[in-house]
Amino acid sequence: MELRLRVSEANVDDLASLYRWLRDDPDVAQEAELSLGTAENQPGAMGWSLELINALIATAFSGASTVVASIALWQQNRSTPSTVRIERGNNTVEVSAPDLPEARRLAEELLAEGERSETSGDCTPSDAL
Repeated sequence: MELRLRVSEANVDDLASLYRWLRDDPDVAQEAELSLGTAENQPGAMGWSLELINALIATAFSGASTVVASIALWQQNRSTPSTVRIERGNNTVEVSAPDLPEARRLAEELLAEGERSETSGDCTPSDAL
């Protein structure tokens, strides 16, 4: 499973900070392969950096939960947390507050939306926070 992580264009320097944070997290290192990349400009992406972090996750639920929890912890350590957009296919959630239980709920929502769209063929974006 692939997750794509973006930050607001206004906070593009935060992408490098988030990448280093995730790369240095031993739990994330066990669950995901990270790389920096760029994306095509897509509808709904206005205001979001075209540079992104790709996270290839081997085990869907635990991997996504680990990555999203690490993002929430990264936000807790920042004086002004940036909103992080997490995309899986056409499904999107936004983590904008350093709230670990909320981040885990968002990971579950992202996975559930992805599973529903993979089985039904529908892709309904879901924005949260």
